[in-house]
Amino acid sequence: MFWNYGYDDLLYGIYRPYDYDFGRAFGAPGRRTSTAQPVSASFAEWCGSTAPGLTDWPIDDIAAAVEPTGEQRALLEELIRVSDKAAQEFRAACPRTVPVTPIGRLETLERQLAALHTAVGTVRPALEKFYASLSDEQKERFNALGPTRSKERRSAGAETHPDRLARACSTGGDASHWPINRIDDVIQPTDAQRAALNELRAATEKAAEIVRAACPTGSALTPTGRLAGIEQRVGALQDALETLRPALTKFYASLNDEQKSRFNRTLMSARRAG
Repeated sequence: MFWNYGYDDLLYGIYRPYDYDFGRAFGAPGRRTSTAQPVSASFAEWCGSTAPGLTDWPIDDIAAAVEPTGEQRALLEELIRVSDKAAQEFRAACPRTVPVTPIGRLETLERQLAALHTAVGTVRPALEKFYASLSDEQKERFNALGPTRSKERRSAGAETHPDRLARACSTGGDASHWPINRIDDVIQPTDAQRAALNELRAATEKAAEIVRAACPTGSALTPTGRLAGIEQRVGALQDALETLRPALTKFYASLNDEQKSRFNRTLMSARRAG
């Protein structure tokens, strides 16, 4: 999910949608001539079909662990109801196609983050109300459950969410992974365009710092704490995109049609060439 990805993931999602861990979910390049590529089945998971700690609550496990009273059981069922609603709304916001231009992809990511932010706001009150109703003993048993993963992901040896976030935070902001130099080589900008590209480079560095500053200093032990961490991470990613948007829009608008086509096509095929 979004909150487990670092700045490199976000950046490559804008510039090279067929690259990196989640970029491959956008489909293989070079197969269509339309302005958007179909979203593959794997994108559904990244887009919100499973979101441990937000929309994927193991109700049977929780009930077995906390042994809720009748009133607590009603609050747990309400949590499941609003979580299902949040998941449905989040999935409904998932695009059927992903634009091939960097501006279009940035806007797609903005919409997805906005939908995720809304989902957090939907789930938070119900979770806090249920958690507050528990005794200290029940809370500790609930805390011990931790985020879950689907059987399919466990059997496939998929990377756990804490591990994924730890790697994202340790590698995020590494300028050697950013495609700015590749853009320079591909576009061959004029002096005026290079000035705009330098602005984009500066915005990229600032946005990276925003996301890096939101990396957790430790792992939250409570479900309410984990949800707060999700909200903080999503907010940082939103701020990063907001920081990037003006500079990226300005640079892209400065390009002629040939340069735009090279930008759209060559960067997407860089992974195959590399």
